[in-house]
Parts: sequence; C-alpha cells; structure tokens
Amino acid sequence: MSRICSISRDLFEVGRGTYGHVYKATPKSPASMKMYPNKEYDLKLIEGNQQFTMSACREIALLRELKHPNLIRLQRVFLTKERKVWLLLDYAEHDLWHIIKHHRGLGQGRGDGVGRMESTCR
Repeated sequence: MSRICSISRDLFEVGRGTYGHVYKATPKSPASMKMYPNKEYDLKLIEGNQQFTMSACREIALLRELKHPNLIRLQRVFLTKERKVWLLLDYAEHDLWHIIKHHRGLGQGRGDGVGRMESTCR
C-alpha cells in the first residue's frame, strides 16, 4: 500500500464488486502526474483469501491486452507487502453493466443495442 499512497491521494470508495473494492484516486505529486497524466484514476483492490483466483488472473491478463479508445486502460498492477493486488485503471464515471441496465427499456430492441455497442467499439 505504501507505493500506492506515494502516487495517489484522496482515496474514496466508489464501488464494490465480486473481487474487492474500487476507489477513486488523484495523482499526489507532479512526478505522479507525469507517470500517469490523467487527472483521476480508479484503484481496484482485489481481495483474495489464501490463493489468488484464476478468474482474477484472467481479468488482469485481459485488461493488459485490451487497447481501444472506448475502453479503460490498465495502467499498472501493484502487489503490496501484505500480498494485496491493486490495479491502477483510467477513471470511468460509470460501468458498462449499469449503462446497459439503465438504457435497456428505452424502446429499442435487443438487437439494436448490440449493433450500437458493436459500432461504438470499432
């Protein structure tokens, strides 16, 4: 956690998921801002008991491979002395699941929404 605290400040929880907590963070110093030029970031703490789950490993591997302007980027992975895993991600106001859920009943068929998502991600 010490390395994370050295690059970010103002951590506050914005969500909770299957694997852990998500915090919103801002760079702490000008040096941090040079390394991570966005103004705000998501810090995701992945919690695990004795072993790190394979699905969490797959999530990290997938996030490392994804490079698209319409998707958030995984900036860095941190492992603390306490063996906690933190993911530094670009900040996103909403997540895709909530956007789909909110816009589901706006008079368009399911196929229209899928087509729009595909065209947006191209």
